[in-house]
Amino acid sequence: MKKYLLLSMLAIAAFMSCGKDDKESGTNPANPDAVAANVKVYYGETVKGSLPDVTTGAPTLIASDDDVAAIGGGYAIIVPQVEAGDVAGYLVQIKGAGSYFKIDYTKPRGARKAPKQLGVFKEAETLNPADSVIILKIPADFQDGEFCVEYAAYNAEGKIGNKVTACITVIKSAGLGSLVGTWKKSGEYDAEKKKWTYVFIDSALTNLMCNDGKIYDMCPAGANCTEVKLATTIRDQSKDEITFTAAGKFTSVYLGIYKYLNFETSTCSKAEYFEEKQEDNTTGSWGYNSKTKVLSIGDNISDDELWDFETFNLEVKGNKFTITYDDGEKVEYTKK
Repeated sequence: MKKYLLLSMLAIAAFMSCGKDDKESGTNPANPDAVAANVKVYYGETVKGSLPDVTTGAPTLIASDDDVAAIGGGYAIIVPQVEAGDVAGYLVQIKGAGSYFKIDYTKPRGARKAPKQLGVFKEAETLNPADSVIILKIPADFQDGEFCVEYAAYNAEGKIGNKVTACITVIKSAGLGSLVGTWKKSGEYDAEKKKWTYVFIDSALTNLMCNDGKIYDMCPAGANCTEVKLATTIRDQSKDEITFTAAGKFTSVYLGIYKYLNFETSTCSKAEYFEEKQEDNTTGSWGYNSKTKVLSIGDNISDDELWDFETFNLEVKGNKFTITYDDGEKVEYTKK
């Protein structure tokens, strides 16, 4: 995110805070120890003291101007860029705090696996797991403002690399406005066919057998069958929408209508279908890093050991955004 945008966001936050009581409740970003005590760093164990010194032979990170925007109650997402070496985890410290967090990616995780979702958040096709990113959960009562973190990678031998700084701007009711609103699915990209589809009715024809007016998968023994082409399954997606709120919450609504060929009642001249509906309504919190184009979503469970979150590659262009999955498939949504 550009510097001038962050400054504008801070100016908005300052304007919104004018006239408020100086004793505003909530976590104050100017108090590093309070931030460290209230911000959740996923899979991070608190360690007293400052970040250790750099060790020879440790992983090297690329220093980047990684300014991150977040909403109170949402996420701040930091994407480290590894220049060299194998990473076993990260050390993350709120600048000025008397403790830091140790993220160990080699330990078994307690986080539960969410059930497979329909619609935009297809769990089986998400991007890399959140092991590749540092995710901080911002308290809902976090005051508008900015705090900075310093982080370093370490390897399996415990050697600690160079330190990189990222600053996080938190705004309660503004910022990240490019995603706020309701979006409707408008396109699908097939990576194998290298083709976009904008009408979501699938009705591929199948070669079936017709004998004495009835439809069969295979021609009955001794019968004199003729071939007929019919759609055995028709998918009619009636609703696939997602709403992002300025308060850092999201709602995903999916309704798919599937029609299946009824072999019992269909005839060679008239196909009949029975209908099934698939529905999925998902709610939770969201955060977006417009620089790295990473969207993070999570449920509303506050227990770190049970929290589930996922990351997606999402790019916003005007009134459309595109999610790219790790298999090359894409989905496009248009703002309503």
